[in-house]
Amino acid sequence: MVKTIYQLSFEHNGFGGLRDQIVNVVQQTEDSIVRFQAYIPEHCQSCKVLGSIRQGTGMIINTNGYILTVGYLIMEATEIQVIFSDDSVEEAEVVGIDFDSGLGLLRLNSPGVLTPLRLGDSSRVTHDQLTLTIGASTGEQSRIVTNGRVFATDSFIGYWEYYIKRGLYVVPQNPAFGGSPLLNIEGEVIGVISLQLNQHQGMNLAIPIDLFYRIESELIKYGRIVSRPPKTWIGVYHAPYTHGIIIIDVVEGGPAEQAGITKGDVITHINDIRITSEEHFLRQLWEIPIHSAFQVTFIRHSTHHSLQLWGIDRHEFYDVGGSEEYQ
Repeated sequence: MVKTIYQLSFEHNGFGGLRDQIVNVVQQTEDSIVRFQAYIPEHCQSCKVLGSIRQGTGMIINTNGYILTVGYLIMEATEIQVIFSDDSVEEAEVVGIDFDSGLGLLRLNSPGVLTPLRLGDSSRVTHDQLTLTIGASTGEQSRIVTNGRVFATDSFIGYWEYYIKRGLYVVPQNPAFGGSPLLNIEGEVIGVISLQLNQHQGMNLAIPIDLFYRIESELIKYGRIVSRPPKTWIGVYHAPYTHGIIIIDVVEGGPAEQAGITKGDVITHINDIRITSEEHFLRQLWEIPIHSAFQVTFIRHSTHHSLQLWGIDRHEFYDVGGSEEYQ
């Protein structure tokens, strides 16, 4: 049976009965939060960074067997085992991944009787709002429970060509972060914990649950989002720099590496437009249609260079499937 590990703080800003409320929410959601293990063939592109065996947390969102989590944990997975709180194990399959939001969706092969979590409204989340995170720890059948607050609601730029306009920054961090539900004090899901950040002595980044509402139907039907143009992707890891953005690494076999971009290059211009920040870099890149040639100017060893690059849809590079209806 699942073991619950409480790592609680009681600086509750005047909220009375917090301990009892937390225990009540944990008991109500115990059967709706699962641990899973994903197996990815070693030849797949994502294994080079994320490994071939990944563990994380998922949340049951309806009685049809759909489980919401973060996309990087299930990307290119061909086998997934879901472990419930009573130690029972069920097989699941990847339904789809949305690279824009960072969310991923699973479906149990044999759903049985399920109790879904209640999904809330992340648009109303405010600074200092009380939160509860429940994560399935890797390697053992236990749940780690942390209470905290929303430190900030702000944009987030990921160095892997990722941007969300309004992420939820939560303190303190929960060590079982990947895919864990972020709950309000009433037990409603307001976000999906994605990352562990090192700022301010540790915090978690949560993807707002409202982003899931916008993509749910298409993700189920097509395995991806088809109502918006795909974003151009070149396969770089980037960081801010004085004169643009610096390439801290490139994805092996990606468009940037094939074109000749290397670690340490400082990109200063895209199509003669000077890059002023990471966000500006991404916005300029995403204005270019996929498979269209564009010019990149960069500094290498104090010398300016220029080359032509063709971006692609990230779905073309990673084997993340998609329904036959879309393909």
